[in-house]
Amino acid sequence: RAARGDEPFFAAPPPPPALLRLEKALAARGQSRAPAETIERFAARLKSASPPLDEPARLLSRYAALRYGGTGDPATLFADMDACAARFSAR
Repeated sequence: RAARGDEPFFAAPPPPPALLRLEKALAARGQSRAPAETIERFAARLKSASPPLDEPARLLSRYAALRYGGTGDPATLFADMDACAARFSAR
């Protein structure tokens, strides 16, 4: 069908609030995700940080598996992300 001018070429759903809260908590600790950085690349960078941030890296990898592969339980993942964000914010 012909494209209409008011239709975006690709409209992705907004990021889940739990992901935004985790990214905000990480940014407060000096680990901001670059605008064009993929979730997978950000997770890899967190693993190689000094000290390594393994828990948020695993959560981001789980999110990528859910978002792009449909693997995992969203409710459990988002609860885990919120718990991690709370711990990082409390430090």
